[in-house]
Amino acid sequence: MRENPPAERSHPFMAGLLLAAAVAAGCASSGGTPSATSPSAPFPAATDAAAWERLSRGAPPLPAWARTLVDALPATTAAQLDLDFVHRRRNPLGPVLSARVRWVVADANRCAAGRETAAFDLAAAGWDAERLASVEATDDPAEAAAFAFARRLTLEASRISDEEVRRLVELLGPDDVVALVHAVAHGNFQDRILHGLGLAAGGGTALPPREARLHQDQEPAVPARAAPAASAGEETADAGRSAWDGKGPEELRALLEVQKGRAARIPPPDGVRKARLPRQNRQRQARVAWGAVTMGYQPELTQAWFRTMETFQEEAKLDEVFTHSVFWVVTRTSDCFY
Repeated sequence: MRENPPAERSHPFMAGLLLAAAVAAGCASSGGTPSATSPSAPFPAATDAAAWERLSRGAPPLPAWARTLVDALPATTAAQLDLDFVHRRRNPLGPVLSARVRWVVADANRCAAGRETAAFDLAAAGWDAERLASVEATDDPAEAAAFAFARRLTLEASRISDEEVRRLVELLGPDDVVALVHAVAHGNFQDRILHGLGLAAGGGTALPPREARLHQDQEPAVPARAAPAASAGEETADAGRSAWDGKGPEELRALLEVQKGRAARIPPPDGVRKARLPRQNRQRQARVAWGAVTMGYQPELTQAWFRTMETFQEEAKLDEVFTHSVFWVVTRTSDCFY
């Protein structure tokens, strides 16, 4: 039997690669597109425009909340898509536990669209219908504590005790507890968007997460912001107003001083954790206590959240008095000292 020549026997991959390169070169030269390389280059390159024309630019379906927000807040929508991707694909809790926590939060908020998203991720992880019918069922004390904490943090965060958190840290460790807090916070944030926009289950929320990171030079067009019309002296209705006058300014200041003197539930991040951060993030740490803790233990989750907040602040261009007033309403309703 005649043997193949050494080159054919030893380098079939290289032969195929050279053939593909020759075909690619022929396509580039026959398309009439000027080459970006010198005439002496063995394999002329296409221009950027021609190269992009040959690359597939798919348009995968986006969740309903993104398609609803994108006209008014395109850059913020991209940041939120990235935040959603980080939580669903790179959460340190893992895809199954983070999806179960997301389901618990959505169930506590009675948000069917949020439950649908969580169920989609669990099904993608291999869960069948029987397991999806009992998402919180577990024999693992750490998981049970995480689910109880997620539901309690959603419904009555101000009532959580130091002892509850201490026990959770014993079971999960500080890194996973910080990741759990982020997961619960993101779930609540997303559920409020779903509720606020009136997006029900079945409306395009059960989809894979999508990355949509914008380049620094991209500035999506934003509709002009029209100033609200003057109220012409109309009085604000009292219907639905909370009884917020129970504590005066002096009492609130005194309570704030008490809060400042309390020991943190999570120990400050050590030098090893701080060293993982870029220098600018290390400098930022010292300014806000919660940012220092979360950045030290879970930098990726924290940075994704910071990007979302900063993008919204820059893009929405809301009146500062209005934003601080809304922040006061939210924190006062949640009985949050912050």
